[in-house]
Amino acid sequence: MSQAHGRMLMASLLIAATLCAFVTADAGRRFSVRLREGGTVRTVDTQAATVAELLREAEIRLEKLDRVQPPPATPLADGMEVVVTRVRQQVVTEEQTIPAPVKRFADPDLRPGVRRVVQEGQDGKKRVQWLVTFKDGQEVSRKVLASKVISQPKPRIERYGAGG
Repeated sequence: MSQAHGRMLMASLLIAATLCAFVTADAGRRFSVRLREGGTVRTVDTQAATVAELLREAEIRLEKLDRVQPPPATPLADGMEVVVTRVRQQVVTEEQTIPAPVKRFADPDLRPGVRRVVQEGQDGKKRVQWLVTFKDGQEVSRKVLASKVISQPKPRIERYGAGG
């Protein structure tokens, strides 16, 4: 073997050893990460470098309103917890009762303690449209989008004794 050939062989072996060291170091980098998604917790062993890579690896798709903590670009570390909060919004329409008011008038012709119903009351109805927000399936807020009275309540009218 010539001296040039020997140097070339030595250089090739040095390059190969260096590449193997990098590949081995990278291949050995594994993290144990707690992944909390929608209320479910699991431990994941991964070689992902960032939170975003972990989510891709775990086949977790984020919807428009979903939140992830820490942010997707954050580098992973052993023992880290990644939390995916599933956020949904839904428009809900409800009919609600409007209680009939009670109007009372003093009547000097009635003895004290006596009451007479002059007119029975009737509850009214209204339709309310809400934007309801859910986090991990639990309702966390409601915001009124619209409210419309369908029927007005009719007051209950009473007279009470004020005479003597």
